[in-house]
Amino acid sequence: MKKSALALALAFGGIGAASAHTTSLGYVPGTNPGEVTFWAGHYNHSGVPGPEGQATLVGVSLTYSQTQPFVGPVVTSKPAGLIDGVNNFFWGPSPYPFPLSTDPNLFGGVVHWESTTFTGLAAGIYELTIADDARTTAEWANLTQVGGQPGSVRINLTAGDIGGGNNVPEPASLALLGIGLAGLSALRCRKTA
Repeated sequence: MKKSALALALAFGGIGAASAHTTSLGYVPGTNPGEVTFWAGHYNHSGVPGPEGQATLVGVSLTYSQTQPFVGPVVTSKPAGLIDGVNNFFWGPSPYPFPLSTDPNLFGGVVHWESTTFTGLAAGIYELTIADDARTTAEWANLTQVGGQPGSVRINLTAGDIGGGNNVPEPASLALLGIGLAGLSALRCRKTA
């Protein structure tokens, strides 16, 4: 995952100022093959809102386009699998540079997260845009505004970032593992004889 985080951090260049409430962005592999869950972290703003807004993921290096609403529940503890500087990044103080590897406690730091999961993904480069939707209130704000329009973030997702088959060894690896185990078994038999 560290390799993909470096690609993610480098790909995030050119982001404008962060909007009021979102102070971090992270992602984890989904439960099923082809899934990635994105987490937007927010500072405390008059309590914990319900999930609001939506995210759009568009393929840059491959054909893909999907828009998903953020769904509940909003969590108040850091989601499992988010590692600062690896797959979770932060905005800094004004003029809100991004990405930072550690939480600068902007407006008191991240206190709640909302998520959205995309399906049908393959490794490649994507543009992620987070924007208002019909559920959006003053409690919530999107990631960034550039010239009054929602900003986007470029993300390089590797096979290890995507849920499902990424933990299954390739056939060649399995063959090498089998040969190695057979060799260990033969050595063990020799020692006991």
